[in-house]
Amino acid sequence: MPHKLIYCLDIRQLQNEEEQEYKDIFADSGWHYVCSSGDLHIFSAEPGTVPLHTDRETSYVKYSRVVRIAGLWLSLH
Repeated sequence: MPHKLIYCLDIRQLQNEEEQEYKDIFADSGWHYVCSSGDLHIFSAEPGTVPLHTDRETSYVKYSRVVRIAGLWLSLH
């Protein structure tokens, strides 16, 4: 049966010992860990779950990094 979810992309450099606490913070807020690739981490939640990053400045910084990383990756390929 189809199930709707929302997703959150978070960019964070983590040390191995930080990973579980990081995932627990998201889980405590209703977000479920999906996967990671390098410093990019994806979480899912039910529609209506409050985003962890709600202020504009945090969102701007987060998505600016995504654009820079994507541009760098594209220029190498």
